[in-house]
This record gives sequence, C-alpha cells and structure tokens, in this order.
Amino acid sequence: MSKIYVDLSSLSNPKNNKAAEKADGFLGFDYNAFLRNTVIEKKSDGDSDVFLRNKRAWDLATGPAKTLAMQMFMSWMSGSSVQIFSILITGMVLMTPIKAIMSIGSVFEPLEHSRISGEADINLFIQKLIFLMINTVGIIFGLYRLAIMGLLPTTTSDWLNFALPKTYSEYSLH
Repeated sequence: MSKIYVDLSSLSNPKNNKAAEKADGFLGFDYNAFLRNTVIEKKSDGDSDVFLRNKRAWDLATGPAKTLAMQMFMSWMSGSSVQIFSILITGMVLMTPIKAIMSIGSVFEPLEHSRISGEADINLFIQKLIFLMINTVGIIFGLYRLAIMGLLPTTTSDWLNFALPKTYSEYSLH
C-alpha cells in the first residue's frame, strides 16, 4: 500500500491561502461575481405592508379549516355513543366556531387599518366571508354529531308531550 503525504504547513498562515485554492477538488467561489448575478428586488414599504397584511388575512381566514380537520378526527375517535368524553368533544366542536364567528371583527381589525400614515386601508370582505363559511361548516358538523348521538330533537315526539315516539319492529345491536 502506498501512503499519501500532504504538506499542510503552508496552511498555517491564514494570509497564505493560495495553496488551499489550488487544492484538488476546490472549484473556487467568487463572492463578488455571485453578488453581481444575484437580482434583489426591493419593494417599497407600502407594497410589502399591504402584501403581508393580505397574506396574514388569508392565513386567518383559512386557519379554522385546520382546526376543523382536527376536531373531526377527535370526534371520530370519541365515538358516537352518549358518554361524557364524546359530549365534551361535541361541545368543543360547537363552541369553537361560535366563538370565532362572534369575534370576527376583532380577529381582522388589526389588518384592516394600516400602521403607516397615508396608506389606504385594505378590504377584507372575501377573507371574512371565507372565515365565516368555514366556521359555519364547523357548526353544521357539530349539529350532525349531536344528531348521530341522538341528542338533537328531530322527531315530533321530542317537541310534543302528547305525541308518541316512533316504535320500531326490530332492533339491532352494534
């Protein structure tokens, strides 16, 4: 076997880095050429502020969809029988969108008005509408869960005392 010998003594002086540049496999890097070829777009502060506020508004508008997916999974895991855990999960599924709809003004208020003087306010009607629609889907899902559990009054016997409940000819056990 042959031994490979590399003299590293020339690298001990940091000012003498010519040996490192000529080493095998070193392609070199010209930082100034990199900066010349890099195009950096600088937007004005007003444009970036409006862009960032719109982006944040869309994040807030679609945020409840992520929570809704998690709540659907939790509801599926809790089951459809009437137990304390499934009732608590269903209550959370119903209360979260109701609270969000009640606070829709305070959620989007910081984004509507600019902090920069002289800049126009942005219209967030579409984002608020999407936020409202996603939370309405959450309420509908919560009501669906109540109906599956049998806690939602859906027949006339649930509302009227003199109406007889529906009788079934057969029962099935799950």
